[in-house]
Amino acid sequence: MKSFFNTLKPSLFFFLFYAVLATSLLAPISSEQAIPAITDYANHVANVIEAKMALAEGQFPLRIAPMELSGWRYPNFQFYSPTTYTFAGIVYRWLTPNNPIIAVKFTMWLALVMGGLFMQRLAYWLTKSRPAALLAGIVYLTAPYYTVVITGLGNLCETLALGIVPAVIYYSLQRYLHYQNNKSLIQTGLAWYLLITIHMVTFAYTALFVAILLLLVTFKNKRHWKNLFATFTGIVFGCLLAMWFLAPIALLNKYFIIAQTFVNPAQFQSFGPQLSTLLFPGHISFQGPLGSNHVAIGWPVLIAVGLCIYAFANKLRVSNMRANYWLPPLLVLFFLAFILAWSPIHFLPWTPSVLLIGQYCWRLLDQLIWIGALLFAWAVSWLFKNKLDLKQTVIGVLLLIVTASASFPLLFSATFNINLADFIKKPYQPFNPDAYTIEFNKQTGFIDKIDTMRLDTLMLNNTLQLNAAYAIPQTLIHYAKTPKIVMNGTVPDLLQKHTQLKTILNGTTIATLNLVPGKFHWETPLNSTILSKFNNKKMLNLQFKNKLT
Repeated sequence: MKSFFNTLKPSLFFFLFYAVLATSLLAPISSEQAIPAITDYANHVANVIEAKMALAEGQFPLRIAPMELSGWRYPNFQFYSPTTYTFAGIVYRWLTPNNPIIAVKFTMWLALVMGGLFMQRLAYWLTKSRPAALLAGIVYLTAPYYTVVITGLGNLCETLALGIVPAVIYYSLQRYLHYQNNKSLIQTGLAWYLLITIHMVTFAYTALFVAILLLLVTFKNKRHWKNLFATFTGIVFGCLLAMWFLAPIALLNKYFIIAQTFVNPAQFQSFGPQLSTLLFPGHISFQGPLGSNHVAIGWPVLIAVGLCIYAFANKLRVSNMRANYWLPPLLVLFFLAFILAWSPIHFLPWTPSVLLIGQYCWRLLDQLIWIGALLFAWAVSWLFKNKLDLKQTVIGVLLLIVTASASFPLLFSATFNINLADFIKKPYQPFNPDAYTIEFNKQTGFIDKIDTMRLDTLMLNNTLQLNAAYAIPQTLIHYAKTPKIVMNGTVPDLLQKHTQLKTILNGTTIATLNLVPGKFHWETPLNSTILSKFNNKKMLNLQFKNKLT
């Protein structure tokens, strides 16, 4: 195997290998025109369309989705995965300007390649065996949960997050081992920043398990407390870089629709997979947010964990001291993640509330797959005494691919009946219980405060657009305590005398203002008398017209 790698630069070989593997994993959603009928796919395509428009406005980083709420705008990206949509939006705007679906798939493909490369790098750091590291990367990318995220849920953000998790762990470990190197601080901080702004749930669980892992290692050697503190500073550095994103979430999270599941242990454990589901490698109908998709751990990881336990119990070791040193903490971490994901006992009311951020306990499987991949690399290295040859590695690759196909998600044969050209013009995003949006019917006071933010869309280059219709969702009006239209501005000196500005709602004039040159402030209350005329309308069309009197 060494002679093979000497004839081809390892980094180039690994890139080509994982690029091919990533392409095959995306095959079930390979269509460039049809949007598959899977849970989140259409939502992410819609967000990428919005991201392209936001970039065209000059937004960086992304904050506002220009077409949300029927064109009244909404700060979607301020609260959810701005880096994900920034990258996908850049791809859509400059590389695939006519097709957002290709931009989504390219982003997923790049995430898979990155995940494979860094998992290989992480496993090689642990075992010093390139064949074992190569196989560990396959185990990670073909893990049942990862394939469910891609082709069972179509979750762009979590796919990208899982792709960067191995890099985050790798640089965190480098920071732990080489804490005096300032370069490691920058690398660690940037890696955590990316994970934070890509997917908050994956960040929270990864930070928790990395902290536990490093604590376990530090307890083995108390001279490493400085190393632990240095790694902590790297994570804090990443959080500080992301403070523009974290601070608004911290301040406003209680207003989000999704907040109701952040504090509900029963909700967290209600869709927990059964033990047979986690251990069985084939298709099992799993009822819950994942539909019928399978969330097994997978045979490669289960077999590897069994081998690791056997070797540890019998004090069998590999020739690599680092691999032996890190094995016990990795085993402890695996079983902790397993118990939390399985959750046979409702102990969460007595645990830190941060565990509930994932909403559902099966989200902890994203930790099991990286821990399991590292344990797989250790088991292979031990089993073959770090001497895998090319033939054995090729057979291992084929076996892993065949094994992975047994638990590949059950895909829907149908596709959403959506015309892509129409969808690009008017992307639709449903507001479900998992949405990072304001719960209008409970936070009416908050709606009153941010209403003026939405009215800014009536202005273009600070000039009021006359005779143009602007749609107002009926729900926005209904749930506001004191709905009103507020306008501040300046009337130019060139304005003709005796000019009126009219506010027209669904063709009915509801207010007029005699304009004079200079600054003005105008409020038009939308009282119950006015709104009663439009109770049967889902959308209210607002217009402004000027007229000489």
